[in-house]
Amino acid sequence: MNQLELEFRGGLIKDMSGIWIPTIHVENHLNPGVPDMSYVMNGGDFETGWLELKAIKDTPPPYTFKLEPSQHRWIEAHHLRVPVHLLLSTGRVVWLVPGKHHGMFAKPVGLEELRINSICGFQREALRRVLHDNLKVVTDRRRF
Repeated sequence: MNQLELEFRGGLIKDMSGIWIPTIHVENHLNPGVPDMSYVMNGGDFETGWLELKAIKDTPPPYTFKLEPSQHRWIEAHHLRVPVHLLLSTGRVVWLVPGKHHGMFAKPVGLEELRINSICGFQREALRRVLHDNLKVVTDRRRF
């Protein structure tokens, strides 16, 4: 995890305080590819979920989000069973991408590709409200 991702994770934990119980995960030889964090939403019929965090500098597209082969394998093995998402920061904009689209990050991605494959893209300042509301929809146990 690079410095931008560490800062992104710290801000995410702070922003979601009180509405999530986050758990940080560290990838190692026993858990190759495990996402950076999992969360449990407080209250209601909402499940836990997994987030792979990626953060890059605020630059013009195309964007390069580096996923290791072990991360691709973990997401592929789990995304049909539990909610797994990529939470991508391009500086001021954050993108929530379903885990099923992890393969698109094998190469740089353009803005239009992010728009098409994301659940949502939003300004960093709106993270608490927008992320929580969108993840409630996709982690609602009643969705089946």
